[in-house]
Amino acid sequence: MTAVVTLLAVAVALLGILVVGLLRSHADVLRALHQIGVNVEHGADPVQGLTIEGVPDGRSSAAPALGDRVATDIMGLTPEGDVARVAVVGTRRTTLLAFLTTGCATCAGVWRDLAAEGAAADQDEQVVVVTRSPDLESPAAVAQLAPPDVTVIQSTE
Repeated sequence: MTAVVTLLAVAVALLGILVVGLLRSHADVLRALHQIGVNVEHGADPVQGLTIEGVPDGRSSAAPALGDRVATDIMGLTPEGDVARVAVVGTRRTTLLAFLTTGCATCAGVWRDLAAEGAAADQDEQVVVVTRSPDLESPAAVAQLAPPDVTVIQSTE
């Protein structure tokens, strides 16, 4: 009987330590969310205040700074060797950049999905696949995987 009570006391103590650890980790997550401006209080809009400053719909006409990096337009070559440029900065169009390679197993699924789904039908949206430049990625392999209605640019920069 004493062994059972001792075993239960140890189990309760271990569970108590687990709960304290979970509560501490939860507090750390909430603190980090608060630092980036996410309001997690009950009933609050969690993304309030997360739009780009001065632009109500969250889109910017200038390049937003991301740490020490700045968004830039994408320039490079198509798989056919033509020079291409996709405007990302200063446009009202939403652009989804998919950085893919031809030899990655995870990327293969994205290539397949893009071929099946195609590009965005909305003129305010575009999908652009960016691969490494032709000296690092085979243009023939990129051309074979490139969906016909999705812009594909080879650019390491």
